[in-house]
Amino acid sequence: MSRPCDRVLGRKKPSLTTSGNLAFVSSSSRLRGEVVVEHVDAPAALQRRLAELGVRPGAVIHVLRQVAGGGVIVAIGDSRLAIDRATLRRLTLRPTSTGAA
Repeated sequence: MSRPCDRVLGRKKPSLTTSGNLAFVSSSSRLRGEVVVEHVDAPAALQRRLAELGVRPGAVIHVLRQVAGGGVIVAIGDSRLAIDRATLRRLTLRPTSTGAA
């Protein structure tokens, strides 16, 4: 079973695909640019903490850098945040119209 970030991190062939009304980056070039958080599939405590940090449905985040181990450094507003691979897998993301396509 694939996870939401597998589509974003590009573990399949390069392309921009759609699933229902959501678009996911499916590219070997990995996650980049601006993305919108569509859904957070996590336990309530983690959802609450991510929301405190600005990672909530509808939030626009800008991916600044990939880090070793599959994590990313993102900008949310004026803040910078490191998100590890396990947490990233719990996020359903889609590119913005000016973002990662």
